[in-house]
Amino acid sequence: MKDKRMNERQVSVTAQSGAYTLLAHGQVAAGFWSRLVGLIGRRSLGAGEGLLIYPCSSVHCWFMHLPIDVVYV
Repeated sequence: MKDKRMNERQVSVTAQSGAYTLLAHGQVAAGFWSRLVGLIGRRSLGAGEGLLIYPCSSVHCWFMHLPIDVVYV
């Protein structure tokens, strides 16, 4: 089931050289609510999955049930 809080666009982020992929299967959180909610409620992320938060000046982890890595691009 698709998460209706997120934008329907799928994104990927690769290094400029193309040598590696930072995000293979990502969703975009560009609106106020989608950025606020983010990954709250998710129990896991698959390999290559993630969330591109735009715009973003900070990240919170309140009420999250999984560890995350944050990369500012």
